[in-house]
Amino acid sequence: MLIRLGIFYFILILSAKVIEISASLRRLASTTNTTTAIDTTTSDMNEEDVIWDRLLQDFVSLPPTLFPTSAGPPTTPSPTIPDSPTLPPSSEQPCGISPTLRSELLTNIAEEVSGGPIIVGTYQERALNWLIGQDEFFVCPDNPKAYQRYILAAFYYATDGDNWAECSAPTSFDDPDAIAAANANCDIITTPIPGGNLNPLFLPTTQGDKAWLTPVYECEWAGITCRVETNCVDRIEFERNGLGGILPFELKDLDDLRFLILERGATQGTIPVEFGDIEDLVFLDLDFNQLEGTIPDQIYSFTNLVQLDLNNNLLSGTISPLIGNLRNLVFFQVSENQFTGAIPPEISQLTSLVTGSFELNENLSGSLEGLCESITSKPSYTLIADCNPLGPGLPPRVQCSCCTSCFPSV
Repeated sequence: MLIRLGIFYFILILSAKVIEISASLRRLASTTNTTTAIDTTTSDMNEEDVIWDRLLQDFVSLPPTLFPTSAGPPTTPSPTIPDSPTLPPSSEQPCGISPTLRSELLTNIAEEVSGGPIIVGTYQERALNWLIGQDEFFVCPDNPKAYQRYILAAFYYATDGDNWAECSAPTSFDDPDAIAAANANCDIITTPIPGGNLNPLFLPTTQGDKAWLTPVYECEWAGITCRVETNCVDRIEFERNGLGGILPFELKDLDDLRFLILERGATQGTIPVEFGDIEDLVFLDLDFNQLEGTIPDQIYSFTNLVQLDLNNNLLSGTISPLIGNLRNLVFFQVSENQFTGAIPPEISQLTSLVTGSFELNENLSGSLEGLCESITSKPSYTLIADCNPLGPGLPPRVQCSCCTSCFPSV
């Protein structure tokens, strides 16, 4: 995505003949990197404790090259790394181009990411208008992270960011007091990856702690972590923060995104099929929202996926036989939705599974017996389904001799 946008922008610059790219690059190289401190916080999320324990003690099915590793402890990124963060312009003539041309070029970037013209009244338009006319950080179109800043602004407006419980944008983007007040109402911390270099998912990252849309590098916004090496978004995480609206498909172009954790909100709509383009995704946790529709088949292509947590939504349809592709899945919850049909026999291929919950769906039936051999070999496991008889003389909806809990309750 980044290369495509770079080529796209370069062609536009040649035709405009109004900017020297070399001068812009020299300004970028001389600008101080504003990356935030390394993530060293702690948390106690019970679901993830199960997963991390599994990863650190018995996650032997992963080939050694599945996840990138670090040669040492995290370090503060150098200001001279090739893929620099979003930085404000430093010249007296911002970006070296006219405001009109800057607006046109940023619009071209937004349209490239969003797949067509920006429509009036959409979250894309609000994000673009902010980027062009309200963002005091004043990103230039030739900045390699301009697209990332647009995507995160689109995420903010798509999920009704102005009504989040905390870390919403300031009431005035150019008022220091309003910015300070927004930052004071922002105490969100992302969940760290325990185990350091011993964890196969570990990468050195930065952690944001500022209110969204404030005039700082976007990796400094709360709920965001970015990879030190690339300054690209690695994680988006919110729990109980009042996120609403819909999931923006533009997240597909966050090429390094590995963790998408948006729990206990009021997000509606469907899971975008475009999420299938997020090839590095490891955690997809969208539980306790109001999502509808089916699980897109593209989700089953995430061979790196460790957690797929979709319980307590309004999802429907069937569980695809493609579920068998997720050989590294440790945690899988689809309970309390509206799924129907038979549990596919390919579920038995989830040999890394430690936690699975399938209960309280509309009419999900079949058998989980194929999971019993692998899951019962784990030191501890959780498997829940509608495996109690439906009534006197009636069979259970789901056959499961190894389930740790059965519904309906008796």
